[in-house]
Formats: sequence, structure tokens, C-alpha cells
Amino acid sequence: MALLCARYEVSRTVVRAVLRQLESEGPVTTVPNHGPVVTELTVLDAKALLEVRSALEGLAGALFAERATAGQREQLGGVRRTSSTRFSSPER
Repeated sequence: MALLCARYEVSRTVVRAVLRQLESEGPVTTVPNHGPVVTELTVLDAKALLEVRSALEGLAGALFAERATAGQREQLGGVRRTSSTRFSSPER
């Protein structure tokens, strides 16, 4: 817990509250005499999460296309060009 407190610069009270919230939502399980651990996902859970993520990414892209300024679109294009260059370089 000290590592989380230091990493996010928050108190133990905040970390405990977040862990309780995550436990109530499912991604964290508290193991007696051990503490909180990330809950293992079943294959069906993982598939469902990926389906939701895919839908959200598509929606985010559509909203960006509708709402982005010309400057934002140019900035995204620059990132894409840089990424394409880096991933296609023979040094990888």
C-alpha cells in the first residue's frame, strides 16, 4: 500500500477507499492474510471487456472526427506519421 501511496501521492485513506470501491465493482478481491489482489478474469469476462473497449474506441474515433479542430486533426496525423515511421524502421 505504501508503494501506491507514494506513486500517486495520496494518503493511505484514499488508497483504502479506492481498493474498497474496486472490490465492490469486481476487479479487486481481498484475500485474507494477504490483502487486495487483482481478480482473475474468465475468458468470457475478457471477451466482454474487449467488446466494450472496441465499441468505446469506435465511438471515440467517431466523436473525434465530428468535433476535432483542423489543428487537432493535423496533430493526430503527425503522431500517426511518426508512429508509422518508427514501427516500420529496420532497427526494430
